[in-house]
Amino acid sequence: MGGWHDDPCRSSLGLLPSGPDPVGEWLVHHQPPGFHIGNIESKCKPSRQKTDIDMQNKANPSFSIAEETQLTTFTLDERLERDGIPIASIGLCQMRLMNDRRWPWLVLIPQREGISEIFDLTPLDQTMLTFETTMAATALKKVTGAEKINIGALGNIVRQLHVHIIARSDGDPNWPGPVWGFGKAEPWDEKEHQAFAARILENL
Repeated sequence: MGGWHDDPCRSSLGLLPSGPDPVGEWLVHHQPPGFHIGNIESKCKPSRQKTDIDMQNKANPSFSIAEETQLTTFTLDERLERDGIPIASIGLCQMRLMNDRRWPWLVLIPQREGISEIFDLTPLDQTMLTFETTMAATALKKVTGAEKINIGALGNIVRQLHVHIIARSDGDPNWPGPVWGFGKAEPWDEKEHQAFAARILENL
């Protein structure tokens, strides 16, 4: 993985607030199960992936027992689990790839229990979310060469806090309109999503 942890937070992102659902976010999380691969065996169980970053955190003296407890008790919403392919835990957030290859689309989920709004996070977690969102968006831009990176936190249907990071380019499906509720999801081929995920991680 690249030296993302050496880079300062370079910007503050304006994430979309929750509100009315004019763009049809509900359709994204209400696709028929047949359009998704890699469905999780059990519903809404505690989800935590052991990664190199997890081990680095544990080796860091500043990694507190309270932080470890929060991560261990984190429960991923079953719809986010169903709709996204896990890539890695990058610190605060679990990074997943939306299982719709029409758009390169990452989702970051802060690994904190019972959080639905950005302002529900501690100030430190808010800072980390901004940093990790910037990091993921930059990597997505490098990998895809997209014209625009769309970033939003809606949560009208899936209340658990999660941030969408979507690469958009002229000529992609429904450009320049929104991705929400457009057509049917096209699942990633396993080898393709693994290769794409590896490129994202290389550019973090």
